[in-house]
Amino acid sequence: MQKVVRKQKDNPKQYFINHEVLCLVWKALHESGNTELAQVVATSMQAQGCQELDDAQLEEVLAFWNEYLQDKIKTISEVH
Repeated sequence: MQKVVRKQKDNPKQYFINHEVLCLVWKALHESGNTELAQVVATSMQAQGCQELDDAQLEEVLAFWNEYLQDKIKTISEVH
């Protein structure tokens, strides 16, 4: 059997995606129960300066910011 050899691709290291699209992606992941991947998206958005999740209910806002806030509280607690 012959082995298939793939050529190395030069994919970009980062993609630039519209804020509204990422909000929809995060919501879809969260609603589907894929919390681990939803957190990856949320962390990336927050690191890039996200201030608000578009058209979100309170539960979604809390879920979106949960890990970020827990990390901040832990950091403050460790400093004091």
